[in-house]
Amino acid sequence: MLAKKNALIYIIAAVCAGAIESVIQFALNAPFVNGYPLPAIPLYFIISAVVFLALILVYSFIFHKVKFLARSENPALAGAVAAITLPFTIYLGTLLLPGPIYGKAIWAIFCIAISPALGYYGGWLLLHPYTRRAAGVIGIIVIVGVVVYKLLPLVSEDGKPTRPNVVLITLDTTRADHLPCYGYDKGDTPNLDKIAEDGYVVPRAACEVPVTAPSHASMLTGLSAHSHGILLNGMYLADDVPTLPEMLSDEGYETAAFLAASSLWARDTGLNRGFEVYDDAMTPLAAYRPTPLVSALTAKVFDKALGFLNPDDRELERTADEVTDSALRWLNKKHKKPYFLWVHYFDPHDDYWPPAEFAPEGLEDREKQMEIISAWLKSDGEEHYNEVNALYDAEITYMDHHIGRLYDELDERGELENTIIVVVGDHGEGMFDHGIPFHGFRLYREDLEIPFIIYDGGIETPEPSCVRYRLMSSTLDVTPTILDLLGIDTPDYMWGRSEFKGFNKRQYIFATCFPEPLREVEYSEGRLDSILDGQEQLIVKNDGSYEYYRPLVTLPPFLSSQEYETYKRKRVNELMPLLLKHLEELPKAESSERTIDEETMKALQDLGYL
Repeated sequence: MLAKKNALIYIIAAVCAGAIESVIQFALNAPFVNGYPLPAIPLYFIISAVVFLALILVYSFIFHKVKFLARSENPALAGAVAAITLPFTIYLGTLLLPGPIYGKAIWAIFCIAISPALGYYGGWLLLHPYTRRAAGVIGIIVIVGVVVYKLLPLVSEDGKPTRPNVVLITLDTTRADHLPCYGYDKGDTPNLDKIAEDGYVVPRAACEVPVTAPSHASMLTGLSAHSHGILLNGMYLADDVPTLPEMLSDEGYETAAFLAASSLWARDTGLNRGFEVYDDAMTPLAAYRPTPLVSALTAKVFDKALGFLNPDDRELERTADEVTDSALRWLNKKHKKPYFLWVHYFDPHDDYWPPAEFAPEGLEDREKQMEIISAWLKSDGEEHYNEVNALYDAEITYMDHHIGRLYDELDERGELENTIIVVVGDHGEGMFDHGIPFHGFRLYREDLEIPFIIYDGGIETPEPSCVRYRLMSSTLDVTPTILDLLGIDTPDYMWGRSEFKGFNKRQYIFATCFPEPLREVEYSEGRLDSILDGQEQLIVKNDGSYEYYRPLVTLPPFLSSQEYETYKRKRVNELMPLLLKHLEELPKAESSERTIDEETMKALQDLGYL
């Protein structure tokens, strides 16, 4: 009889806890079930209840076996109370405690230590009728309060923050020369054009490493890949490297990021450092994990289960509409402080499959798109060159449409004139301009040159030096530029510079392409290093051979081929020592490279990186 009574206590407690946890989870992340099957919410509830039941059984065992705990009036009830209160007290602390993660870890250890006492005295209180009723009323109030607070549209307080908001928009695999604001006559990007018209277009900008994770790490740290430690996708940010969100968090900013590709997963890169919200989930469950001991496990099982319910879901990337939806949901919450919002778009990355309504005429069908791209690859770009470029442009147009939704929301909220917007690409794309279809293998200009647009939010700023003097800019300049616009001193250790600091004598950009030990691709030539400016470029290979490029229109007229070869040798002899000196001065910082697990390796392979 007692065993049946205890089993009933366990089941009721697990069901109640699972229901509460599910309500909180979906209140915080609503409506992440959009586009997913109806069973998503009850499925999450069932998984949560089972996880809670397992935790309750563990605690009940402890309460029955440990002498001083077994003295409680009802060890089964006390164990259930301890098991349920533990994750929720941990969650409460993670919400209320500011600062770095180690402070929250200490809080979690403290909660685990006191959980037996909470169970012991909590169980005793629940055995009395008045406290049972009070607990029920308080529980209902808490649940209703969370739902109302999180789901109802809330209006910000009157008055603008003392410092402007910052919105960083990163465009994956977007070539500058495929945007109208950079002179392209075939593209259609009215929203990027609008931001460019109201702001500044950096004339020439390049990334340092033409791969997603290293390039974004440079943007967020102001450091070269050799300094921050992420040389390739799948590598982890060095532990001692400060990030832009950490700096802004210290200045009182809310921080949030919404990512569109698994190559920026927090677990593989560490780029979530300093972000309160880092939504890198390609499935409906966002980066919020309300109860670290329960919800993290529940979420993992839930995501796997959704794969069976919805096998067509793309788990490795999200489209522009999905990322923008998530960012707008966060943006529409109440913000008492200025915020730093990073939104990452991945659509121009291969496979160039734009939605039908944005696709070029006659290429709306997905099978037709796949057929053309396949023939383009097999012919090394000789067939269907124009059609594939049109598909790539259509992906950019689709991305631009959803950037417009974000821009319009800022405008409607009256925040546009108090918001700095920085739009920057992470790298370009080969498109067979030099015999390579994609990126990450070579260092030609189409791989390196990126869009870089700055809207200063109405701040009184001088014209950027890069605009005035036509200097070359870099992804390393993103963090220093944002800090400068906010009136925050740029740390001396940063390699990047602000675009608003007047004339800067940095003439050249240095870039590197690292060989991946896991790559077995015909396009790879091993490590490459390059030095470039607005006109010329030198690319050096591991074997000492090199390639030198300079557009003929920038050379003196009537130069004979022999004179050009003499000029070329002269410039190579001048540029090579500069490149070698740069390589010698590079820091030998150790990255926190983590072992790439099977799931991550498959994700990188499916995205074309391995």
